[in-house]
Amino acid sequence: TAGRLHAQVGDAEQALELRVAALGPRHPRVAASLTALAGLAFMEKKRVEALERYEQALSIVQEHSPDDPAASFGILLNISSVHRHDGHPQRAADALRLY
Repeated sequence: TAGRLHAQVGDAEQALELRVAALGPRHPRVAASLTALAGLAFMEKKRVEALERYEQALSIVQEHSPDDPAASFGILLNISSVHRHDGHPQRAADALRLY
């Protein structure tokens, strides 16, 4: 339900704030929180917000695992999915080519 989703967003935002405060803004666990928030934004059909959060997470993951493209694959797949749902199949394909 919408109420439950709203509560999950609040919990995820709080988790992000705590992780940033404890670990710094560029920590891989911050990327995990950003990915969770992006997924929730996508579920709420807030695709611009979802893309922004996925791209922030991707930047952190790539910074910490530059020699491991598999670490980025899940986020790239999610970015591709957002583009596909927005009616941009070429952007969706391009996101996966980054892998």
